[in-house]
Amino acid sequence: IYVASLNDALELLLTEDEIKFEKYEDHYDTRLELLEKINPQTAGSLFATAEVRLQWAFVYLKFGHELDAAWNVRQAYLTVQECKKRFPDFVPIKKTSGLLEIMMGSVPEKYQWIISLLNMEGSIETGLKELEDVRDQCAPLNLETSLLYYLFQSFTLQHTEVAMLGLDETIKTHPDNQLALFLGASIAIKNSQSEKALAYLKKVNE
Repeated sequence: IYVASLNDALELLLTEDEIKFEKYEDHYDTRLELLEKINPQTAGSLFATAEVRLQWAFVYLKFGHELDAAWNVRQAYLTVQECKKRFPDFVPIKKTSGLLEIMMGSVPEKYQWIISLLNMEGSIETGLKELEDVRDQCAPLNLETSLLYYLFQSFTLQHTEVAMLGLDETIKTHPDNQLALFLGASIAIKNSQSEKALAYLKKVNE
């Protein structure tokens, strides 16, 4: 469920396909229902539920559905808090938590009252530390978490050179990963390294 949802979300975020959005939204609703039926009391199901909701918060935001996006962020946040409270040693949830921490911590100060109104809070420093913990301690999520980590380093914190070095190393380890190459090209463009960006995009096309 987690991987299938991530696949749909990434495709929609990259293609902005309105027709597929309507189709994949049905998948999203079905997956949430399925997670409820499987067992909503396990760490794994809570993690998957929080992740699926957060993935679709990004999708809804991309397609202009701001209220749906806000609702899913809120639900993901509540699910993360429940999982961390009941399963404090469950490392994967730190990936979701880290993303939310960075998102909440990145909200401009003049809008922080909205976050407080929803009883949420966040810290960029805490979020990055949680993502680092997942990279170091959870091998199945290492690659995905690394990509997110460098994405935030570049586009949220404006640490483009740090992100570029990290993406270069990630691509060396995973030379055929199309998403890593795509993000590497995006950050290379941001870092005024057009030749490197072109090389990575050519490899994606291959």
